[in-house]
Amino acid sequence: MRYYFDTSALVKRYHREKGTEKIDEIIDGDDEIYISTVGIAETISAFTRLRNSRIIGKKRYEEITGIFFNDVENRYIPIPFDDSNILKAVSLIENHDLRTLDAFHLSAALSIADMHPVFASSDRKLLKAAEKEGFSIMDPEGKNS
Repeated sequence: MRYYFDTSALVKRYHREKGTEKIDEIIDGDDEIYISTVGIAETISAFTRLRNSRIIGKKRYEEITGIFFNDVENRYIPIPFDDSNILKAVSLIENHDLRTLDAFHLSAALSIADMHPVFASSDRKLLKAAEKEGFSIMDPEGKNS
């Protein structure tokens, strides 16, 4: 099976929260997991916010950041983000009233739509837009699984 993970799904691998078990099950399996190169920076931003708000300490931040970059190189399949993705994202923003980064994720996933990945996210609005764009969806928190 193939999955596209947005950042809300991806972060659950590195910071325990509702849905972590489902994400771990998928990542620890043999499924192909696609992410956007934009999502790499967004994930580090999420880790930084956790550190800066003192939810995690500096040592844990460094640990999960290292593990994440190792996974980017060895486990995930990054989708390069280019001008065509930006143009598609503009259309997605207009059609689905999405936030910019959510539209970037959906645009990246659409670039591999012919591979029929399951779109994984914990963002209800983004999942609804992905479903309207023809994706099967999965909310690791169980709201739309």
